[in-house]
Amino acid sequence: RGPRCHRGPALRERLGLPAEARWILCVGRVAPQKNQLALIAALAALVRAGVDAHLLLPGSLANEPYVARCREAIAAAGLDARVHLLGARKDVRELLAATDVFAFPSTYEGLPLALVEAALAGCAIVASDIEPNREVLDTKGAGLLLPPEDTRAWIEALVETPEEHGVVLRARTAIAGRDWPSAQAAVRQLAGYGEERR
Repeated sequence: RGPRCHRGPALRERLGLPAEARWILCVGRVAPQKNQLALIAALAALVRAGVDAHLLLPGSLANEPYVARCREAIAAAGLDARVHLLGARKDVRELLAATDVFAFPSTYEGLPLALVEAALAGCAIVASDIEPNREVLDTKGAGLLLPPEDTRAWIEALVETPEEHGVVLRARTAIAGRDWPSAQAAVRQLAGYGEERR
């Protein structure tokens, strides 16, 4: 199945991605906490089921042991052409604008700034059901929260994530209009969110 939206065709072309592919984006350093291996496993199942999907992973590759594990998993699943380890990027807002779904399977977080930014960008969101993510997505319908270890649930969500305008607008409103210190601080920090997030 192709994506339900077709944003960012120029960026897709620049990255060499098929125009009709489903674009799954996970922003954050490639590290055990961020749990990118779970997304690689989910993508492998999607591709086996005939879904034309690509996984984009912008973020620091400094954690060499975990990056190596990810590369091994990618190769073992035959996903070399579908998983894109992009390294640190300065065009994350463009990536967010062009993606079909933002996936955030972290096993733990402090203040999940990447998730805040995705909500502000109006992305369809699937995130791990952990307390910091619940705090960000506490508006009903703002995103899907799933156990980070439940691969089947992630597979189903990455195919079926709703992208109706009401859903993404609720996510954006939940962040921008919230009167809670961590969200307000996050919004102020986004402009200077810099290389440490990647």
